[in-house]
Amino acid sequence: MNIDDRQQLFRQTLVAEGFERDRKQTLSFRFIGTLRADNRSISVAITFSDLEFSHLPTVELLRPEKEAPDVLAHLSTTGGLCFASDGDVILDRYDVVGSVQLCLGLAKQGLQRALTHKYLSDEIAAEFPQHWGGSHFYYDLSGKGVYQARFYRSEDGRWLLTHDQAALMRFGIYSETSKRNAHLANVIRLDKNLTFIPGQTRPQSLTDFVEYLTNVTEKKYGAFFDLQSEKQITAALFFLHAPNGCVGIRIPIRHTPRSAASRKIGLRQLLADRQPIERLSGSRFDPQFIFERNMHKQQSLAGKRIALVGCGTIGSHLSKMLVQSGAGHCGGAFMLLDNQTLEPGNIGRHYLGPTHTGKRKVDAMKEELLRQFPDANISTIHQDAVAHLPHLVGQDLVIDATGEEALSNSINHYFAIRHRANKKVPSRLHIWLFGNGAAAQALLVDDSEFACFRCLKEGSPSRWRFDPMKPDAGTEQTAAACGEGRFVPYGVAAPTMAGALALQMALDWSNGAPSPRLRTITIDKKTTRARDDTNPKKINACPECASAGD
Repeated sequence: MNIDDRQQLFRQTLVAEGFERDRKQTLSFRFIGTLRADNRSISVAITFSDLEFSHLPTVELLRPEKEAPDVLAHLSTTGGLCFASDGDVILDRYDVVGSVQLCLGLAKQGLQRALTHKYLSDEIAAEFPQHWGGSHFYYDLSGKGVYQARFYRSEDGRWLLTHDQAALMRFGIYSETSKRNAHLANVIRLDKNLTFIPGQTRPQSLTDFVEYLTNVTEKKYGAFFDLQSEKQITAALFFLHAPNGCVGIRIPIRHTPRSAASRKIGLRQLLADRQPIERLSGSRFDPQFIFERNMHKQQSLAGKRIALVGCGTIGSHLSKMLVQSGAGHCGGAFMLLDNQTLEPGNIGRHYLGPTHTGKRKVDAMKEELLRQFPDANISTIHQDAVAHLPHLVGQDLVIDATGEEALSNSINHYFAIRHRANKKVPSRLHIWLFGNGAAAQALLVDDSEFACFRCLKEGSPSRWRFDPMKPDAGTEQTAAACGEGRFVPYGVAAPTMAGALALQMALDWSNGAPSPRLRTITIDKKTTRARDDTNPKKINACPECASAGD
């Protein structure tokens, strides 16, 4: 079917449903008609961006103030209807009629839900800041009761409400001028969700806002509307912070107080001025939200003490993932330990780019991580790992990303000795690659019942017990320039996947689900064989475990 036939069929389908083309819109396919819901006809416009159906159409109410005046679930302040999300519904480009009818049917169902008050309060509560509407801001708040915060404006025009200086760094507000020009704001922390009940409208004036506040809480907040400023007040700011979001109002002040005594502006005066308000709706910006929103019911690494040994190919990619998952935040600490510098030969598979050439890897990684996460608690040690293993005894988790078997054995040996002496030891996570990046394997050592790192090899000569490489597969090494030694060539995909494996195991450990403790990812199917994930048992011939007398 050519494009002309598709357009004709598309138009005929919408016309048959009572819609007409909006000729004023030439860059999109916009049709105007009505949808029947809740025993009434609602005037709507449905707009398709293209006839490939790569995106769902938008549906907007044309006369929401007359036909749907209440605050409705799934309906924006401008009349836009949320009836489905891209990805939840896939339209078939080869079925024009069916795709159009599907969209209209979903839009009718969405309107029916929105217009039925049975669903109103709960569904509005789930998306309350969107229904409140107004100018957008971000917030990081942790106060209780009635307290004061400051409203900051970044140089690029974004707004942040907070009382935490760390949030300013995270938001990118470094200018002292921006900090000094912040506006004082009063905040109420509420214990229950904000919502609209049937018949309520969005506040348009301070009187409306006071009435809304009275309906959502039984407490009296007369003092909440007093605002004290050290300088001339041009606007008063008041916010409600609830479990389901933060919203507020801005009240322009027409007069300028002349004396310090008059700078305190009270509710009665503001009510008498009868000035309209500007509504403000917020989005969370606190670390807990940032690092846990996408964790799918898992805890992040926030609050943990984590040390990463090795900032090379695997460690560099892993370090970003760890901080992105909460490491070094919310009272936690993240330590980087490595004794090497970044050289040109590293860059093709390292997280860092050429601008960091010649820098210590730990310093360059810290610099890059703090650029993206400026409030992260990150420390560095630019020394040989073996000499500084005592620095790691106070960690919750030590991650060995060196990929150097000798060093991994040294780490394993040091903590095995401490364990035999009945001293506290952190959990250890080893991650390494096989072949030319053909497979990644990781071992968590957190329970003496299971294998240590050395237990993974047995026999003479020693061989890997869970080797993922095929018997005839070898490892190609390339001779480098004098002073660099030989190296194993592989691309960036392998260390990235190894880092992802290690991250998942760290998260599982943090959530009390460490099993299976040995996990394998095969990357090059030609040279590897499948290995089941497992909890490997100790072996009697292990020099570390045998010394322990187990």
